[in-house]
Amino acid sequence: MTKTRPFLRWVGGKARLVSRLSPSVPALGDDFTYYEPFLGAGSMFFAVKPKRSVLGDENLDLVQCYARVKARPDLVWRHLRALMPCQGRDEYYAFRTEFNRSSDSFRRAALFIYLNKTCFNGIWRVSRAGDFNVPYGAKAKPGFPKRAELFECSNALAPARLNQGDFESTVAGARQGDLVYFDPPYLPMSATAFFRHYTAHRFTTGDHERVALVAAQLALDGVNVMVTEGDSELVRKWYRDFVIREVDVRRSVSCGSERHDARELIITSYATEPSALPSI
Repeated sequence: MTKTRPFLRWVGGKARLVSRLSPSVPALGDDFTYYEPFLGAGSMFFAVKPKRSVLGDENLDLVQCYARVKARPDLVWRHLRALMPCQGRDEYYAFRTEFNRSSDSFRRAALFIYLNKTCFNGIWRVSRAGDFNVPYGAKAKPGFPKRAELFECSNALAPARLNQGDFESTVAGARQGDLVYFDPPYLPMSATAFFRHYTAHRFTTGDHERVALVAAQLALDGVNVMVTEGDSELVRKWYRDFVIREVDVRRSVSCGSERHDARELIITSYATEPSALPSI
């Protein structure tokens, strides 16, 4: 099956890692529901393209954007096409102000995509009041989705149910034989790491531990669970009863543009063949 290209980019997203993750998805047949409660750019979802899925995120603006693309990609594209030539600094800040002052609409979904592609380093960061506040990124080629790509994403989203809220609410309906994929924000690795600032609620170390506790309960209930986390002693402690595999990735570990090697953990509640993950 051909992978659908996500229409967004997301810090901590799995676009570069999805080829290593996909082989670890168990063979489940057709009678299962896929759950992804930290949706972000949805790289795993668009790679798997399940027949039934529940997709969620705590970021209301993100979920509303997905809902608009799912419903009418033609209208989102119409607005986005008009925004795409406007890539100057003044235009960016004008559109950022418009976005923060506007309510859910097809134009606002297009503004979300525009800001996502043109902001600094692809970071989606909001203030305590919930306003998007990332500065201008000055990207030469922002990488806006093409019309056909937006329509392809809409087709993949058609059978999906979207949920805005805490991750526990998204996975509440998971049952034996289903697949849940958790990809929480990275644990902060420095004082300037803003990965957990993608909503007004800051995703804490305690929230990460809560993910591990929910994952363990789901596994006990017969749900297939996959988790991706940055490598740390805490994460290894929380998931000591799971299968843990290591992969090295290139990613930014601060709000700066510098990229570093970082170790990521692919954690599953089920056994995977040693040859399932490509050598790296």
